[in-house]
Amino acid sequence: MAKTNGLKREVAAVIDGFLDGWFMLDESNAFNNFDRHFPGFLYQPMELERPVQHPMVYLNSVREKVIREFKELRWTNIECDVIGDFLWAYVDLLRHTVGHDGTEIRGAYRASFFMTRTGTHWKVIHYHESAQPDMLPPRVPAGDEPPARKKDEVPSDDTRAAEARAAKIRNQPHTGEAQTLVPKMLETFIFGWEARDIEMAYSWWDRDYDNQIYLPLEVASPARAWRDIERYRLWQAEDRSVTGTRWDWKVPLVPEDSQVQVLSDDLVLVYSNLHARGLRLQESEPDESDMPYFTYRVSWLLRRRGSNWKIIHYHESRPTRGPAEVLALGLHPSGAPGNP
Repeated sequence: MAKTNGLKREVAAVIDGFLDGWFMLDESNAFNNFDRHFPGFLYQPMELERPVQHPMVYLNSVREKVIREFKELRWTNIECDVIGDFLWAYVDLLRHTVGHDGTEIRGAYRASFFMTRTGTHWKVIHYHESAQPDMLPPRVPAGDEPPARKKDEVPSDDTRAAEARAAKIRNQPHTGEAQTLVPKMLETFIFGWEARDIEMAYSWWDRDYDNQIYLPLEVASPARAWRDIERYRLWQAEDRSVTGTRWDWKVPLVPEDSQVQVLSDDLVLVYSNLHARGLRLQESEPDESDMPYFTYRVSWLLRRRGSNWKIIHYHESRPTRGPAEVLALGLHPSGAPGNP
């Protein structure tokens, strides 16, 4: 799985073709190296809540409604790894756009490309882009940050329920066929977060893989090794204990919110659309039943080692535009302009 200069040149050629097409706002060229007929093909733009079904139509609607021209569009960093006939690539990018109203926007963003080998060429089968943290709306409205926890307060019924759910599945095995393992993985991750059990939430990560990409939406650069993920986990555990918050996830997870691409007997690519909100831990806090859920998009790459599945690539993001703004621009999660 060596990341040779030759491999990086091949990957860079695919990415350059994609960026050149977008720079020219030419949908016929941007997706030449995308296999849109691959089962489960997925294209997740940063501004939309869900993946688009027709990226060429999506680019066309962006050209007509949003971006008049690009002044700059380029990558600044590429990391990649090959696993059999598949590879992943993580890319840092810069862009400078001019809108139809003359507004100029400069910004950095990042993308994960997942590719399969077709003959002698690499073809993109899954694409997930996300904004840098300074481009994202806040998770919690200003002034609504939860207060620090008082140690002598009693956990709420919801908090106790979350801890009970986590206890039931904490030790479930990381084995099974691809289609059955995904619900187990998501439950372990979500209920671990709900119960503030950080060790449980991260129990599916591959601690021996040397080329990890772990990208939570609030960090500017991904963790690239387990020791870096461990530092993030410890920070999260300490932060939750100080702020007195817990994550409340919308459950049950519905099938249309997850997509599974079985790449081989030992490699699975998963996309999830998750919904969460930060709640206070104590009974004495006001009712929070009306607090909104935020949407999180996650691409997970898992490989099987022996009988156990482990996560080796994680890319998390939130949409940069709300649904009303997206529709006002003539964009739609299907990739086609107009109403749903």
